[in-house]
Order: sequence, then structure tokens, then C-alpha cells
Amino acid sequence: MLRWVMGDSLFFEALRDYGQQHAFSTATTVDFQAVCEAHCDSTLQWFFDEWVFEGTGYPQYQVTLRTSDIAVLEIDQTQTGTQFTMPVEVEYWRGDGSFIALDTIWVNPDSLYYRPIGLPDSVSFDPNGWLLKSSTVRHLPLSELTKVSEDFTVSYAYPNPFNPTLTIAYDSPRPQPVTMRAYNVQGQLAVEKTDMAAAGSNTLVWNAENQASGVYLIKLSTQNETRTVKAVLLK
Repeated sequence: MLRWVMGDSLFFEALRDYGQQHAFSTATTVDFQAVCEAHCDSTLQWFFDEWVFEGTGYPQYQVTLRTSDIAVLEIDQTQTGTQFTMPVEVEYWRGDGSFIALDTIWVNPDSLYYRPIGLPDSVSFDPNGWLLKSSTVRHLPLSELTKVSEDFTVSYAYPNPFNPTLTIAYDSPRPQPVTMRAYNVQGQLAVEKTDMAAAGSNTLVWNAENQASGVYLIKLSTQNETRTVKAVLLK
């Protein structure tokens, strides 16, 4: 799995240098991590913490493709204990068997919904078997994700991470104004906009083209209620 994260070239270069540096001597996992990070020029602490030092078990993914006139890919980790952050390959296919695209998605515990490429009828999750995992894949209508509720609820925000457009789906029990406020991690208000919601399912779109990359807390508020979602703008 580390080979998948680093890529073949950097991974095998790191193995070679690790062997040369520590030949005929004692070495630790921390030593191996340091060599790998030197070749990546970035930290791999997140990987070693999850898979070696602190984590338990392995990811168990439940993958759901939901489609109507748009498509949403839902990736949920159902295992107890460690929640893993990993890049995962996903293949998208049409119903006639034709191939659409191969994409790499950074799946993390803070993001449940992702935007597929095109309008696929099926997906293949980790088709080359890079990850130690278990997974199930299913295809459901998007309407099953956004049933009309008697309460004001946020269904999903996608894609997440996004660049630069984020779509937020929510249910409103009645027609009413809904205000969206997005805050950066410093608590500064990045944008505020108000739409008139219809009774039932609604979507609100935020174009963050003029905002900086980072984590945003997005609050949707009615006169009496507020719901919050977190999204990552990644440019």
C-alpha cells in the first residue's frame, strides 16, 4: 500500500537507499519512514500512524453509486476503530459496458460524498487491488438519499474535497428562506447567501473560486434551525 501512495519509482528508490544506509546494522520502522519521506519530500506520518503505529484493523468500505440526472458516489467506512485516509482508484463504466474514466479519490473519514466523472451506471472500486480492505458496491437511485423529511435536514455536500463549486442538498419541511454562511478555520465569514427553499428536496450551490484552499464550516440556517457541514476546498 505504501508503494501505491508513493508510486513505483519513489518507492523502489527508497527501498534501495534504505538497504544501502542500514546494511549490516540495526534499523527501525522510524528509520524506514524517514528514508521514504526524504524521497517523497513530504510527511508520511499519517500513513505510518494508521497502518503501523496506532491503527487497528483495515478499512471496510461500503460504496454506493446514486444516480438520477446527476451522480453521487457515497463511500462509507463501516469498521469499528481506526478510520483510514487513503487514495483509492475508481473506474467508471456505462451500462453498455463502455469505459468512462479511471480516477483517484482521496477517501477520508470526514468526507462521505464524492462527484464521479461523467454519469456512470457502475463503478469498480480499487480495481487493481492496491489496498488491504474489504468492500461492497451497490447502485441506488439518488432519490433514496434525499427523501422528503418533516425536519430541516442536510443530506450531503459534494464533491468533497471540491474545486471550486460545492453543491449542498437539503430537505425543507415547508417553503422558507434558507441562509448559507461559510466560515474558514479562523472563524471568518467567507460568504453569505440566502435562497428561498421549496418544500421537499433542494440544492444550494457555492462557487468558491475567489476563496483560499482550506477547510470550511458551512452553516445552513432557517429562522429556527441551523445545520452544519464541513467541506474542503482544494485548489
